[in-house]
Amino acid sequence: MPARHFPASVTRRLLPGRGCLAGFVLLILLLFMPLPALALNLSLQPAHYAEAMEFYYQHPNPELLKPLLRSFAEAGWLGHAEKRLSVAAFLAELAWHGQLDLARLARETADLGRDARLTLAWALHLANADNKKDSLENLLGAGDRRFASHIRQSPAGIRQWNLAAEPSVLGMYWSAFMACGNLAYVDAILDCALNLRNFELARRAAASLYEYEARHPLVEKKLRDRLKNATVNERERLETMLHH
Repeated sequence: MPARHFPASVTRRLLPGRGCLAGFVLLILLLFMPLPALALNLSLQPAHYAEAMEFYYQHPNPELLKPLLRSFAEAGWLGHAEKRLSVAAFLAELAWHGQLDLARLARETADLGRDARLTLAWALHLANADNKKDSLENLLGAGDRRFASHIRQSPAGIRQWNLAAEPSVLGMYWSAFMACGNLAYVDAILDCALNLRNFELARRAAASLYEYEARHPLVEKKLRDRLKNATVNERERLETMLHH
């Protein structure tokens, strides 16, 4: 299914300028991929694993996670800080729900290099794992002290990250939703889309909701539920996020 694009009238109302939009698309490149009607197998390329990430909550497959991480690492995707955080948030949400043992995944992918180690370190922190301290010590070496300090100073738990703080957090929230289908992340994004006091964030949040609404019934239902009790201004904005 080809990726969807905004009609011109909607683009003017929802999207940031061209430069901001390019950064936003790069941020969630892992997630905004068309979905082929194919069964997953371990020989797929990184783009196909990105597609699997987007719909993982619909078709959970723990056997996919190790080759997914390997594919992203070998393609160099995890060297990009924002993509690394998106993948880390996805893995962290699975771990928080007891669907993934991050320490075991780290042992089984120990050969993947530094970018994978840093991704797993972020995942352990975001999942606020009980064994986080010991596992982080195993993942991070003497050369990672600055990175370790940055992790320690960052919020533990994905929901503790402020969506308004930096653009990467929006991608993290969507990644976490795709892992387990937790609508609390969609609610938070929707709140931002309706809060025009931070207009730039509202535009980016609304654009992402429009993109995902077309492919995810849960997102569409959430938008339509909000319409029921929306104010006049909110109703107009919500309707621009729906395709029909």
